[in-house]
Amino acid sequence: SMPAFGNVGALIGLVLFMYAYVGVLLFGKVVHQGSLDDNVNFDNFLYSLLVLFRCMTGDNWTQVMQACMVQPPDCDPDAGNCGSYASVAYFT
Repeated sequence: SMPAFGNVGALIGLVLFMYAYVGVLLFGKVVHQGSLDDNVNFDNFLYSLLVLFRCMTGDNWTQVMQACMVQPPDCDPDAGNCGSYASVAYFT
């Protein structure tokens, strides 16, 4: 029974790793506003893992999702710091 817990933990770790990588690619340059700030963002892999752990616990994940959907005039499309509606699929 104990080795099964290790397998489940490794699977959860692998899924978190993949989602963190995709999160940096999709939302790494999104402007910090709303729930996205200096501590909660997808700027790098470590922060992405921390945000995903926070979302796994159910702590304000909907506000993080909405902050990742920022659109003009709250962002600059030429600078590439706008969000995407792909965050709905990413967070659900």
